[in-house]
Amino acid sequence: MSRRFDNFSQRLTAGLPAANTQDVRGTEDFPAPPAEPEAEPTTSPDPEEEPDMTTDTPVEQTEAYQAGEAAGRKAATDRMNAVFASEHFAGREAKAAKYLGTDMSAEQITTVLADLPAAQPVDQAAVTAAAEEAAREQMNENMNRTNADLGTDQKPKDWKTGRAAADAVWDRAAAKVEARRKGA
Repeated sequence: MSRRFDNFSQRLTAGLPAANTQDVRGTEDFPAPPAEPEAEPTTSPDPEEEPDMTTDTPVEQTEAYQAGEAAGRKAATDRMNAVFASEHFAGREAKAAKYLGTDMSAEQITTVLADLPAAQPVDQAAVTAAAEEAAREQMNENMNRTNADLGTDQKPKDWKTGRAAADAVWDRAAAKVEARRKGA
């Protein structure tokens, strides 16, 4: 029995009146708990007998680890080279890279690549020329389109155009200034 329950009956009766505070353990209704066996004293091992764990070589520096890592790297490189050397690799490079990221074998990847269509080579000059031509056509279409009628072509009756209109503005301004000088 754990020590947590050693004084359990005392804690239960702590809030009861004094008449009921006797220890009920050992009565026939409440048998006494079995005695706990004596714990054997623990002896610490002799430090000279136990190897010091702090001076062990890290796992990454052990020969077995390095040999396993080298073997794994070689297997991965061989798998990748087998896929790259396949006749079905050309034109399917993106898919091959995706499948190399999985746990598929080189044979499985080349079988899947054989079923995929190869990408067609793109003539970059033709693509650029077609894009430029489409842009020119769109620009010409927009330039030839008639602008919306916003009513700007309706002119007042005394509307003058060009230099005459600018001269008329300055003439009116000069006349107002002259009238104020005379009146002042």
